[in-house]
Amino acid sequence: MSRLRSFLAWLCVMLALTAFSEVSGAHEASTSYLRLTLGADGTVGGSLDVGVFDLSWSVPLDADRDGRVLWREVLAAQPSIAEFVTRNITLQRGALRCALRVTDVLVTRHVGEPYLSLPLAAQCPASGLLKVHSTLFFSEDSGHRTLLEVNGPSGIMNGFLAQRAPEWTQPRNSSVWLTFLDFIVQGMWHVWTGYDHLAFLLSLLLPCALRAAEGGWRPADSLRSVLRDLLHLVTAFTVAHSITLALATLHLVTVTARTIEPLIAATIVISALFNLVPRLSKLRLPLAFSFGLIHGFGFALALSELAPLRGHLVALLAGFNIGVELAQLSVVLLVAPVLVLGRHSPLYATRWMPAASVAVACSGCVWLFARLGLWASY
Repeated sequence: MSRLRSFLAWLCVMLALTAFSEVSGAHEASTSYLRLTLGADGTVGGSLDVGVFDLSWSVPLDADRDGRVLWREVLAAQPSIAEFVTRNITLQRGALRCALRVTDVLVTRHVGEPYLSLPLAAQCPASGLLKVHSTLFFSEDSGHRTLLEVNGPSGIMNGFLAQRAPEWTQPRNSSVWLTFLDFIVQGMWHVWTGYDHLAFLLSLLLPCALRAAEGGWRPADSLRSVLRDLLHLVTAFTVAHSITLALATLHLVTVTARTIEPLIAATIVISALFNLVPRLSKLRLPLAFSFGLIHGFGFALALSELAPLRGHLVALLAGFNIGVELAQLSVVLLVAPVLVLGRHSPLYATRWMPAASVAVACSGCVWLFARLGLWASY
């Protein structure tokens, strides 16, 4: 009976993580970029940059279904693209809605991937605070977010639109502090909804209550040693991803989703499989640091090409990174009591931890093959 319960528990973990893998197969590809400039006479200009892959879910771009999107197909779909955008993005100033239209279709790139850049024009009242509301891609991808930049009389303002926060209202004064707070929230949600990052963090935490022994694992000697192991691993991972997040966001190092996203999936597979070999436990700390560098580039993909003002860029970077750390801390606080209480059970070392690690590794494999297949399709 105990074997049956263990198998059923392992199967539940496997199914849950595999379900997560379906949600986050293209983790950072689902971001759009909206830039608006407010004129003194009520005119609003700007552009919306959307990923070709994202848009193809909502607007049929591949008319002949040959697996390729050609420029003539994009031009033929321009009326459908314009209708989709104006239906899902609304601008309002004061109490009146603005007349928004898409004026052209251009080609651009973000984080090395193909995007369509859609020039926008709108006529709004000359006074009043601007409101931007979006439902863009939410029915196809609940994790999609639109990174927003508004250039107004008081300066450049930044924000984001997501399913949980579909509306942005112009503050009366441009505030780096508000940008900082907004992106703390964005960083927290990025981790809580980024199932691949959660899976990697889980793979690091699972053996923290155990120590390598001849022929397998044994429970850690004390609560203090468990907490020390947790602290060392999380600190190494945090320092590493903070370094590469800063380097990439400040454009000192260039990364692309085509390279980083499969690598993130590979780190999940490798770190989870390490848990099955106790004699490799001494490598977990350098592994956490080196793989943290890769995950930092993943975090940076969401913040690239934002905020031309350096002060705002620093606010974005600092807020987002603090949000990531707060979310990671919440995960550690949630998992640590389970590890501490379960370490003395013989089933934890022999069945629960290995089964959970295998489930994480399998999910990482699903993500890896899905992402390699996705990039190969372009």
